[in-house]
Amino acid sequence: MKYLFFPLAAGLLVLTACNNDDNKKDKPAPETVLADSLNKQVDDVHIKGMAKMARLSKMQQRTQQLLDSLGKLPAKAQQAAIPVKEKLESLLKELNYADFAMDKWMTEFYVDHKDTLKDNLSARIEYLRNQQTVAGKVTDAILGSLQKGDSLLQQIR
Repeated sequence: MKYLFFPLAAGLLVLTACNNDDNKKDKPAPETVLADSLNKQVDDVHIKGMAKMARLSKMQQRTQQLLDSLGKLPAKAQQAAIPVKEKLESLLKELNYADFAMDKWMTEFYVDHKDTLKDNLSARIEYLRNQQTVAGKVTDAILGSLQKGDSLLQQIR
């Protein structure tokens, strides 16, 4: 029995040692982990903005409908509604910009530069940091225009 135990124990020890070496080789470099983390952060910011795009579209339509309705009022009523019309036009401009900015950013990031700097990790990290800022500004434009729209549409009701 003891003649069988030692060879089995030695074999298990060798297999365990070999397995540990494989785990060390499979770990990605810290720069790769950072790039992957930044990419996920950019995606998270993008998703936060994209989650509001349907609402933004509905608010664009509602704002345009209100502007169209004001345009159908009699001349005297249109004159009285100029301050409201100006606010609605400003809101529509902001909503349209937020929509445009998201579309432009997505095209540039996901279509034009999907594999940008794939082989240059330090440049890719810098690029992703920049894109995180840009995506944040786009998301802020979306959320800010929606907040302004909610406030203005409540005042009009």
